[in-house]
Amino acid sequence: MTIEEYFNSCQYINSFKRTGKYKIIETIIKPTWEIPKTEGIQSNVREKKEGLVEYWFFSETKTFDEMYEWFIGSVVRPNIENEQKERLLKEKVQELKEIFQSTSLDDLKNLSFSQEEDTKLNITPIEEIKEEENGATK
Repeated sequence: MTIEEYFNSCQYINSFKRTGKYKIIETIIKPTWEIPKTEGIQSNVREKKEGLVEYWFFSETKTFDEMYEWFIGSVVRPNIENEQKERLLKEKVQELKEIFQSTSLDDLKNLSFSQEEDTKLNITPIEEIKEEENGATK
């Protein structure tokens, strides 16, 4: 990937620089984003601008490519996905509110959900949670 492609591929990266023994990626991200710790890459909050935070990610041992891949794969993608999930959840809650407001209680008792796709989610069934709370085991 060329330097131009790095910058064009991610709006959150301001610059790459080398200062002495450190390689630094300067970024601008949302203050609500989670930054996972990783060996060999440190972070420093530089300043806040217009609802965003400037982070410097720096390393003595990682290459710019490794730092870039970590930033995209462990910071940008998961945080954007979480934002999209939150938006989707709000939309679905609103849809459910509308259904509950316009549907009788008897009809709501028969309400069921189905998925068009066979997606496996790691969700514990409510019966198992109740059994665990009551001290019962399978």
